[in-house]
Amino acid sequence: MKKSSFAILFGLCLMLCPGAWSHVGSPDVYYEAMAGPYKLFVTVRTPPMVPGIAQIEVRCLEGTVNDIEIVPLRVIGEGSKTTPPADRMARTVGDSHFFTGKLWLMESGSWQVRMDVSGTEGKAQLAVPVPAYAQRTLGMQKTTGLVLAG
Repeated sequence: MKKSSFAILFGLCLMLCPGAWSHVGSPDVYYEAMAGPYKLFVTVRTPPMVPGIAQIEVRCLEGTVNDIEIVPLRVIGEGSKTTPPADRMARTVGDSHFFTGKLWLMESGSWQVRMDVSGTEGKAQLAVPVPAYAQRTLGMQKTTGLVLAG
C-alpha cells in the first residue's frame, strides 16, 4: 500500500470515529429480544436521580401485540420474588405497534423491567435488565445550606 493511499484511508477512519461513540456513556438501555412469538425493541430511559421515573418505550417488530403490562423488580434477592402491581403501557395513537409507559425506580442497584405481553398469538413474558444509579447530584439551596450550617 502506498503512503498516499494509507494517508487517505487513515483520514477517512478519523472522520468516522465520532459516529462510533454515539452510545458510549449513555445511561439508556436498548434491548431487542423475543417475548414468545413477539419480537420487541425496548428502550428504557433511566432517571437522572434515584428515586425517579424511568421512561419506557416498546416497539413490536413482529407479531400483533394488544397489551403490555410492566413492573420493576430487583434482579436478585427478596425484591425479585415479590411483584408489585403492574402498570399498563399506553398504545400510541398514530402507531399501533408502539407502546409507552413509566415506572418508578426507588433504589439504586440492578433492576429488571418485567413485561407481560398479550397479543393475537397468546401471552409471553420478557425481562429487561436495567441499572439504576444517580447520574448527577443536585445542588443545595444556599438558604438551606446556611440553616444546616447553623
